[in-house]
Amino acid sequence: MKIERTQKKKRLITHVISGLMWLVIILLNGVLFTPAFNFITSFNHIAFLQFVLPLTVVFIIVIATLSYGWSFYNKKRFGKLNRRTMPDEVTLEDLEEAIPERNETLMELQSQKWTNIG
Repeated sequence: MKIERTQKKKRLITHVISGLMWLVIILLNGVLFTPAFNFITSFNHIAFLQFVLPLTVVFIIVIATLSYGWSFYNKKRFGKLNRRTMPDEVTLEDLEEAIPERNETLMELQSQKWTNIG
């Protein structure tokens, strides 16, 4: 059926785009933050490093705590609601329930490349 093929194509396209975007984000972070990391490791002022490194650790702990609290709040609020799943494929039986047409008409509508309504 035409609807099943388009659903599978959409799912595949979604996964490919998501994977490519994660790759771009990881590469971009590597390009942007490598010079900053090199600066910190080659910096000679011990007093500066003694101030910045603990501050960075505290900042990371605060961000991790806020993220965990946010996820806990969302889990309590929405429960087991999962919105990140693709919808099920449309079958001919689903169409027959939703549209009061004959089986032949539904097969014809699915097999046509263009459908003029009205």
